[in-house]
Amino acid sequence: MKYIIGTRGSRLALTQAEYVCKKLRESYPQEEFEIQVVKTRGDLILDKPLHEIGDRGVFVREIEEKLLSGEIHLGVHSMKDMPARPASGLAFTRAWKREDPRDVLILREKSSLEELPQGAVIGTGSKRREFQLKRLRPDLNIVGIRGNVDTRLRKMEEEKLDGIVLAAAGLHRLSMQDKITQYLEPEEMIPAPAQGILALEIREGEEKLKAMLDALSHEETAAAALGERSFLQEMGASCHLPVGAVLRKEGEEMFCLRAMFGNESGSRQAYASVSGREPEELAREEDLGFLCGHYEGIDERVLEEVVTDHVSIGDYVLTGGELPAMVMVDTISRLVPGVLHNDTSAESESFQDNLLEHPQYSRPEVWHGKRVPEVLLSGHHANIQKWKREQSILRTRERRPDLLKQCQLTEEERRLLADEEYTRQKTEESV
Repeated sequence: MKYIIGTRGSRLALTQAEYVCKKLRESYPQEEFEIQVVKTRGDLILDKPLHEIGDRGVFVREIEEKLLSGEIHLGVHSMKDMPARPASGLAFTRAWKREDPRDVLILREKSSLEELPQGAVIGTGSKRREFQLKRLRPDLNIVGIRGNVDTRLRKMEEEKLDGIVLAAAGLHRLSMQDKITQYLEPEEMIPAPAQGILALEIREGEEKLKAMLDALSHEETAAAALGERSFLQEMGASCHLPVGAVLRKEGEEMFCLRAMFGNESGSRQAYASVSGREPEELAREEDLGFLCGHYEGIDERVLEEVVTDHVSIGDYVLTGGELPAMVMVDTISRLVPGVLHNDTSAESESFQDNLLEHPQYSRPEVWHGKRVPEVLLSGHHANIQKWKREQSILRTRERRPDLLKQCQLTEEERRLLADEEYTRQKTEESV
């Protein structure tokens, strides 16, 4: 059978697709494989930063449309550019061996980040990279830059930038390691979730092709992809928000997940690291830690600030403010169902329909640009704050009881824990 492999047309994208094509030809000589270049919206708009032109899907939608129509059989992407979930009707196969996940500095004259002068100008189109660079060197002047690897290198020279930040994986695949000035370790800059991993996307139900691709997968990389992208899903993040995650193996059976999350302006950032045996479970534990405010950049008052600020909860839910959109929408859907049903306005009905159609509430494109009607939230701010914090505390007790020792609980919250424990014991006794 002849399989058509779809890819973007940049030099890096073609290099990645050719790598996949070559490996498939070597492994399955009885089959035919051919590459087809597909232009995407992200390739056509180069004068705006990514967060202004859409979500991660701007680099993949056209490829996914051709997959769904049957015009191509396999899409090859950089997994870090993919939305948290594949489009309906499509699926990712198990990940192949990862390239270096780190970010790197390419400097025009100096030899390290430390050597850069005060106020040096660094180019990047990523909020994640920008905010973490500023954390390392608050004096740096960060400017936006878009385009493929060659374009960014050219812009650095033409605009006399002191340097740019790129992914090590792309430079390695292009055999351009000699351009790298300094590797930034995950302790310095947490990479994007699944950075350095290829996303191999096919139609659901293509079992033969899935088996062929899965047979070439790499166990440790597959675990990393699961843990890092699970964190992305848990946080409900899009390209509008800075999010980073990297999972590494520790010993024979343990994994460590380092992660960061922030708001759009960078005024709040949180960093965390957890270890355990199950990558997917580690992602949920990171999420719990951020919600309970145990980590750098988020204090115990954050929940109160989110719901009492001058900007309504609706704005935070729909444009991605201090806390993940998924969490806030889920909270509202649980707390305000009566108001949703009582309000018969078209706006309310539309909002209710969205809630019913998207039970996971984690795809940012569902909510971005919309606003929760004020009437739906009237009188519920205090309840939402209280309920959300209680749920975070209860979930933390179940999964990470050690974290509760770091959290300053009110008397009412201590009584809640005691009541829950009493109820649990009585239930066990009755069984």
